[in-house]
Amino acid sequence: MTSLGHLNGKRVLICHFGSIGKAIWARLEDEGARVSEFEHGDAVPHDEVDIGICTSGRMLIQHPSTLQESAVRGMFELNYFIPRMFTESMLKAGAKLIIHIGSNSARYGKPFAEDYAAIKAALWKYCEVRGALAAKENGARITCINLGGVNNGFWKSVRSHKDFDVEAAANLIPTEGKGLTNAEVAELVLAICLLPPNVAVKDLLVV
Repeated sequence: MTSLGHLNGKRVLICHFGSIGKAIWARLEDEGARVSEFEHGDAVPHDEVDIGICTSGRMLIQHPSTLQESAVRGMFELNYFIPRMFTESMLKAGAKLIIHIGSNSARYGKPFAEDYAAIKAALWKYCEVRGALAAKENGARITCINLGGVNNGFWKSVRSHKDFDVEAAANLIPTEGKGLTNAEVAELVLAICLLPPNVAVKDLLVV
């Protein structure tokens, strides 16, 4: 793919470096961005940050009556707490664009993934409300991309959980050829990064 250098010199930090994060990293580097990983707990960068991207998340598919408290807390940590704290770190570092990879479960939750849907909905609402304040105080934009299923290694981790419900998963896990690819998600993120500074995508639902 030929680079047009649209992001030449832009400093981008990515939190939670999974397969989607790797695809985004590669695509933005193609456009000239300086990309680094940001781990939860890292000190807030002293140098200027232009864009922050968070792909953190975990999903468990099982009957809600069998979910252990620790599992629910773990999902909350990865799907809400880490993205929330990342947002504040990026605003302190001067980022003018923060992108979160959410889930369309925030709107269209299904049985056996109730907690995941509820937590993703919390992230979506946080981005909406915090984004309004960030725009006023920092001139920053916060976007939550609520994606449908992505065909990648995320689902391998979902299937590997000891209480994974195979029957329930039939309606939740994307089949080959129907879900998005990591590359398509990366193109979507790039498109948002290239929008004019005065254009804010507050909520994007991708099915």
